[in-house]
Amino acid sequence: THAGGSVELPAPDPLGRLGSVHQEDCAAAAVASAASLTVADEVEDLGDGTGLLRLRVDPVPGGPSLTLTEIRPTTLFSRGDGPAGGSSWTELEGRAIPLRIAPARCDAHVVAEDKRGTFLPVSASVDGVPQAPVPVAMSSAGRTALFAFLAAACDTGGR
Repeated sequence: THAGGSVELPAPDPLGRLGSVHQEDCAAAAVASAASLTVADEVEDLGDGTGLLRLRVDPVPGGPSLTLTEIRPTTLFSRGDGPAGGSSWTELEGRAIPLRIAPARCDAHVVAEDKRGTFLPVSASVDGVPQAPVPVAMSSAGRTALFAFLAAACDTGGR
């Protein structure tokens, strides 16, 4: 028992995640200092089992330079113009980046049990320094639009 002061104790980390969580938090702060990243609230159904999702990039005035280097597919969707299982998007220019998507899988339980498929894993460099991937969350409206697109695409022959 310690009266009247603070006590420092080591934080247990049996899975070894504290270091990577720290890197992810630092990366999120660095990216946010350069730009606001948001996912559009709609998914445009292209009618062929693919859709168009947009990532908006709004630079922070006077902030550091930001280069988006990669956006990874998720458990819910992959690159719609790439192979099934989807390669990443790497040609990333502009302030509203169009991402052609397709369902990664059409198993109903995959959507029902998903925990992170509506977070875009974005890799970037800030002032030339590579950062850990940053998860960009979709809004509630964006998630609803994505789930509606996935249901329609899977019903019409999606993956």
